[in-house]
Amino acid sequence: MIPIQELTQNERPGGMGTTVMSAEVVFGAPSADCRGVGICRIVPPKECMPCPCLYAPVKIGTLPVGGGLKLTLDKKDCPDVVRQQYFNTKLLLINEPFPIADDLLLGLGLPAGRKGKAGVYRMIETTDCYEWEFVLEE
Repeated sequence: MIPIQELTQNERPGGMGTTVMSAEVVFGAPSADCRGVGICRIVPPKECMPCPCLYAPVKIGTLPVGGGLKLTLDKKDCPDVVRQQYFNTKLLLINEPFPIADDLLLGLGLPAGRKGKAGVYRMIETTDCYEWEFVLEE
């Protein structure tokens, strides 16, 4: 059983850090050409167009404490096929580390080359959006 990857309660403030950027999350697995479950990669806006992969626009920001990232997907921007395939549970399984575009990392004040860590992450659903807090690999 893969443990749920989440920041400790002390590291879970309510919001993001001061820098928040627009991005696109591409769903699937990096080794499976974006098929399967999880997150394949996170890229700058419009980089996926046109793209046969399932993707959605998100806001990405650092968490004020703990060095993780928070993704926020506005429900009105979420394609139905993405909602049906990925948001029918409160957990998101990520089988392997996923790349995050260096432009986004540098814009968030993080070193280039960092990846999202594999694991099981809790989804927080609000009236307007879906949110995840991710741990980065060292």
